[in-house]
Amino acid sequence: MTRLERGAAAVLWLGTLGACSVLPSPAPPRYEYLVLTTSALAAPVAGGVTVAIDDVRLPAYLERAELVTRLSDNQIQFSPRARWAEPLSNAVPRVLADDLATALAGSGVRVVARGGDADLALDIAVDQLEGPVAGPVRVRARWSLRRAGQRALAGSGQLTADEPVRGPSAETAAALSRLLVRLSTALAADVRGHAAATPADPAAP
Repeated sequence: MTRLERGAAAVLWLGTLGACSVLPSPAPPRYEYLVLTTSALAAPVAGGVTVAIDDVRLPAYLERAELVTRLSDNQIQFSPRARWAEPLSNAVPRVLADDLATALAGSGVRVVARGGDADLALDIAVDQLEGPVAGPVRVRARWSLRRAGQRALAGSGQLTADEPVRGPSAETAAALSRLLVRLSTALAADVRGHAAATPADPAAP
């Protein structure tokens, strides 16, 4: 290669490098951040039988930030844009506790924080909390109820319920919130049935 050819090749290489350096950077992804909402909160009550949600178990695939949709019985997909603003492992127990307190309003049963000296304790396994993109979304859940200081179950139950979805990802979050209200209503019915046979702890605040 002659000196002239080498110079021309160098100019061409520098020109290509310069063109690459001015190409626009790809736009960062834009996410939608979703939250679960509670029903209207009931006024706190004093005294009476107490109940706590001791444990809420979710499938591992719901521990991710992405919104999950179900393609078939054996296939799911993760949304490229829709994200939960907080882990569902935090949101679901909190929303259920608030919804349960509302469902138990006026029953003489009070929801207290986990880890306290509750008269009744709930363990909940949520096996499904998603659905197809176009809906309906579904909750499948099982629960057990224990009295304080007893290993034997006082009661147990299960619920499968669907809610229609009427729009984009935010509507999916709203439909899932409605499903948690329905689950808390079923939990409240079970709790009320056993609270009548459970003496309140006189030391409870």
